[in-house]
Amino acid sequence: MDRTKGIGGSDVAAICGVSPWKTPLQIYLEKIGEAAGSPDNPAMAYGRMVEPVILQWYEQYTGQTVAVPGPLQHPRYPYLIAHLDGLTPDRVIEIKTARSSADWGDPGTDQIPVYYQTQVQFYMMMAGRSITDLPVSFHGTAPEIYTIREDAEIQKMLLEMCIKFWESVQKRHAPAAVNAADITALYGGKSMAAQVLASAEVEAAVQSYIGLQKQAKSLEVEQEAFKFQILQALGEADTLIGLNGAPLCTWKKSKDSTKFNEKQFQAEQPELFRQYLVDKPGSRRFLIKAIKQGV
Repeated sequence: MDRTKGIGGSDVAAICGVSPWKTPLQIYLEKIGEAAGSPDNPAMAYGRMVEPVILQWYEQYTGQTVAVPGPLQHPRYPYLIAHLDGLTPDRVIEIKTARSSADWGDPGTDQIPVYYQTQVQFYMMMAGRSITDLPVSFHGTAPEIYTIREDAEIQKMLLEMCIKFWESVQKRHAPAAVNAADITALYGGKSMAAQVLASAEVEAAVQSYIGLQKQAKSLEVEQEAFKFQILQALGEADTLIGLNGAPLCTWKKSKDSTKFNEKQFQAEQPELFRQYLVDKPGSRRFLIKAIKQGV
């Protein structure tokens, strides 16, 4: 899917500000083509690989036949697009894998994480279904099924928020930044010789930042001392066992690997080395000056 062409179900949680992975600004930058979508991490790649297996399990477990439809577009707002994992005559099927069940309620209930609630409500609205079955495999175990029913009020809210967000994309009105990563995305490549007068609040933030830096360094020293004690106890052994017989930690050697010797190549093949040099844009470096001034 070309992420610049519309809003998909996986975007909705971030647009609503409830995604643990992305902010509204990150989605906005993806939509206007100024940021690439995040590549699959290993957990996401694994989830995509096992989707067909979980879908087959669901069919056998429930006796239902599940179709995998093509992309669905909203009849009035065609930029709203749903890519469903599965569809039956009466419900949406959305497949998940998860490392932990901490944010989930009991199987069979509708108690799923809020960032998935927004996704399945969006899908039900798009597909014209009133129920979603969500099979989820925790830690790679046999799936559990959660069943979520439509909520007209939530769906109305999602529709309004998506419409408003897409209007912002079309007008190039960026959402407000909500964290340091957002600020870096907006201004990380833009630096001008100028000074800004700090407000009392911002100056206090600098002092608080300095204080936390000092605390972090102190904790690092303390942590290193404990690490020394633990590694000294391990010696050549690779596993430390607690008094109850359960492993406390491991210190195992990784496999040997090969590495390109860039310095040697540059010294022995300087002309060839220069042929493969590329310009790399500079980045902005955040430095606290108050420490040097003794503040």
